[in-house]
Amino acid sequence: METGVASIQVVRSRTLELNLATRELYKDGHKLKLQGQPIEVLAMLLEKPGELVTREQLRKKLWPETTYVDFDHGLNSTINRLREALGDHADEPQFIETLPRLGYRLIVPPEEIPKSATNLFPGEPDQFSSLPSPQAARAAPETAPVRPFDIRLSTRRTNRWRWTLLTSTALIAILSPAIWYLRRSLPPPQISDVIQITHDGRNKALIGTDGISLYINQWFPFSIAQVGIASGKMATIPVNLKNPWLTDVSEDGSALLVLSELHDSMWSVQLPGSSLRRLLDGKIYWGNWSPDGKSVAYRGQNGDLFVMQSDGTKSHLLIAADADTRGPPTGAATWSPDGKTMRFTKDDKLWEMSSNGTEVHPLLPGWRPSNWQCCGEWTADENFYLFLSGNSVSRSSHIWVLDQRRNIFSKRRLKPIQLTSGPIIWGSPVPGKDRKTVFAQGIIQRGELVRYDSQSHQLQPFLAGISAERLRFSPDGKSVAYVTFPEGILWKSDRDGSNAMQLTDPPLYAVTPQWSPDGKQILFDANDAAGQTRNYIISSQGGAPKLFLPEETKGLSEPYWSPDGRKVAFYRAAIGNSRSELCILDLDSQRVTALPGSQELLGPIWSPNGRFIAGIDTSTGGIRLFDFQTQQWKMLVNENAGWGVWSKNGRYIYYLNLMHEPGVYRVRVSEGTSERIVNLEGFRATGLTSSWMSIDPDDTPMLIRDAGSNEVYALTLETKFR
Repeated sequence: METGVASIQVVRSRTLELNLATRELYKDGHKLKLQGQPIEVLAMLLEKPGELVTREQLRKKLWPETTYVDFDHGLNSTINRLREALGDHADEPQFIETLPRLGYRLIVPPEEIPKSATNLFPGEPDQFSSLPSPQAARAAPETAPVRPFDIRLSTRRTNRWRWTLLTSTALIAILSPAIWYLRRSLPPPQISDVIQITHDGRNKALIGTDGISLYINQWFPFSIAQVGIASGKMATIPVNLKNPWLTDVSEDGSALLVLSELHDSMWSVQLPGSSLRRLLDGKIYWGNWSPDGKSVAYRGQNGDLFVMQSDGTKSHLLIAADADTRGPPTGAATWSPDGKTMRFTKDDKLWEMSSNGTEVHPLLPGWRPSNWQCCGEWTADENFYLFLSGNSVSRSSHIWVLDQRRNIFSKRRLKPIQLTSGPIIWGSPVPGKDRKTVFAQGIIQRGELVRYDSQSHQLQPFLAGISAERLRFSPDGKSVAYVTFPEGILWKSDRDGSNAMQLTDPPLYAVTPQWSPDGKQILFDANDAAGQTRNYIISSQGGAPKLFLPEETKGLSEPYWSPDGRKVAFYRAAIGNSRSELCILDLDSQRVTALPGSQELLGPIWSPNGRFIAGIDTSTGGIRLFDFQTQQWKMLVNENAGWGVWSKNGRYIYYLNLMHEPGVYRVRVSEGTSERIVNLEGFRATGLTSSWMSIDPDDTPMLIRDAGSNEVYALTLETKFR
C-alpha cells in the first residue's frame, strides 16, 4: 500500500508565507513575531486575494461581541500592527490597501502551494539534505585499515577536537542570545488599550498631569479643572483671575502656570490653596516650565520666544520670530527631560533647537509636507516624543510618536509612527508619569443648527437641525447659503432647506459666505490645500469659484459687500513687516484702500445705510464703530463681543457673549447700551472657531449647538516584546 502525506496548506504572496495550520508567518524566510488578531485578519485577506474584505465582515468574524467604538479602535490598531510587521505603509501600500470607510484588500494575489512542493519552514534546513545519495555512497572508496597506534592518536585528537567543539558551542550558546538582544530591532510602540476618563462632553483642553490628576482648561465660561485619573471626577480649581487659561503644570504638581484674560499677564498658582504670584505683564501667549522648574519659556505678542527665571526676573530673548524661519513660533516651546533641547511649532511644522537658542532646524524635514504638526511632548525617559499631525483638508488630527530609543547596534528611528486612527480627532497628548500611559482628548465634531423661538424662549432645530453654520439669507429672504460643519462645504438652498445645491468642493474649506445686494453672487473666504486663506466669488446659481483679488496671494478673509454693491470690505492679515488691517475695494476703480485706524480689527460689517463699518477689536474683544462722515472710531462694546451682525433697520448690532452672563446681546448704536435677549447659560457652542451666531431676516438669533463629544482618554502605550 502506498502511504500518502497529508497536504498542509501554505499561502504565499511575494515574500510572505503563511502556514494556515500553525498560523506561522514568514517574510523573506524569517519568522515574524506576530500572532492573534493580526494573523486572523491577514488570513481573511488571503482567502480573497485582490478582493474587498469589508469592515463589517471582519467585525462579524473576529469582533462579534464588541461595540462599534471598541471595534473601530481594535481593527485600526490591528491593521497598524500588521502593517508594521510587514514593513507596509498606508500611504504607499505594498500588501494591504485601505478602501476608506469600506475595508481592506490584499494587493498581490497569493498562490497556494502543497507541503510536498516546498519546505514549510523557511530558514530551517531540510533534515535529510546532508545525507549522501545511494549513487554517491557506492562510488566512495573503501577506507584503509587503521593501526592501533593510529587509533589511539586519532582518539586523543578526536577528544581534543570534541572538547574544543563543545566549548565553542557552549560559548556560542551563551553569547548568541546576548548578541541577538543587543542587535534586535526594538518593537515599535503602539496603543494597546483605550479607557475613557471624562464623560461631560464640555469644551476642554488637556494641559498636564501630576500623576494623580489631570489638569484641563474649560471654556464658555473659562475655568481650570482638576480630574482624578482613577475616578474621573472633575472639580473646578478656584483661581482669582478673570477668564484664567492654564498653560503648564509643574513637574511635581505643586504649581500651575496661568494666563489671565486676554493674555495680559502671567501668574504662578500654588496648589493647594490657589495662592497667586504675578510673574509677568504684557501680551503673553503661552508659557512652560523647564524640567528643573527654575526657568519659564514664553511667547510674546509677535511670536518671539523668551526665557525668564521662574520668579519672573531676568527675562531674555531666546529666538526672534523671524530668525532662521519664515514665521513666528506658535503654541508651547517644550524642553526635553534633560533640559538640553527645545521643540516648538513654526509655520505649522515642528522645529528643534538647543535650549540656549542655537542650532535651529526643522525636526522632520520633508515628512508629510501637506500635513501640519504641533503640540509635542517627551515621555519622562526621553525615549518617545509624542505630537499631533493632521490634514487641513480632511480636518483630521492624530497622535504620532517619534521613537528615540537606541541600543549599541541600532540607530534611532527617524520616521514617525502613527498611534491613532479612525474618525475621532485626537488632541493634546500628555505623557503619564508611569511612562506607559498617554492622556489625550478625543473629539467627534458635529453641530446642530438652532434658532431662538420667542414664544417658548427655547432654541429649536432649524433646517431639521443640520450640522451647519455661517448661514446667510439672500437679500429677498427666499434662499439661504450655509457651510456644513466640519466638512466646510458651501451650500445654497431654499429658505426651508429644499432644493439644496452644493457650491464648493474640498480641498476648499468655505468660511463666511456673503450675498451680493442683487442676490446674483456669493463672496466667501476659504482655506485652500496649502493652508492659505483667500477670498473667492461664485455665482449663486453655481459654477466654479474664482479668486477675488487674485493678485493678493494670501491673508484675505471676511469679505462684506457695501449696501449698494459697489464696494467690498475685507480683512487683510499681517504679512512680513506689515500690520493687519481692514481694507475696502472699490469695484469700479479696482483700488484697494486701508480703513484708517483699523489695525488689529477683525470682521468688518457694513451698516444697512452705508454710513458705518463695525469690527471686533482683538486687543479688548469689544466692538468698534467707524463713522464715514466724521472719519472717527468709537468703542461701542467694551469686551467679550463676537459675531457682530446688523439688525435689518440698522439701529442695533447683535453679538454673541459666551464669557460672563452668556447670551445673545444687542447694542443700540445711537446710545451704546446693550441688553441680553437670549440667555445661553449652559449652552454648548461649537463650530470651526468654537462658536457662531447670526440672525434671520426677522432679527431672530441663530446658532450652532454642540452635538458631538469632547472627552479625555487614557491610552496604554505598548513598547515591549510580548
